[in-house]
Amino acid sequence: METRTMGYNITLKLNSKKVMGTTDNDFNIDAETKESLIKDDLGKSQIDYSGYKATFGINGLSMTTDETEPTKLTQNDLISAIVNKTKITFVYSRVGSTATIEGNLVITKYSESSSSSDHGKWTVSAQVDGDLTFGTLHA
Repeated sequence: METRTMGYNITLKLNSKKVMGTTDNDFNIDAETKESLIKDDLGKSQIDYSGYKATFGINGLSMTTDETEPTKLTQNDLISAIVNKTKITFVYSRVGSTATIEGNLVITKYSESSSSSDHGKWTVSAQVDGDLTFGTLHA
């Protein structure tokens, strides 16, 4: 029987930690293709897969902590990853399923916005570096 998965049960962990203040995230995978046309195709082009590009987007509310070893990644951790050119391991999973998608990513963009009438917000864009692997959630 199928069960719908609520968005808060879809988890992206970076370096085995959730990101503090996350409100939503998205995962995108786009096929890379090459089109060819040879005489034997009688004028009909053929499309072959040549790879894929996978990306993540993460949005959140600005949060602070006074913990010296926080259990979640902070905004400063995300900024530091760009400044220090750090690749980050990730695990993407859904509660109720043991299947995972894993790999390494690089943060390609970090931005913050704030207004005088609302909470501060941040946004991260990241690209998967290398291949995705499919795994099993560890107990």
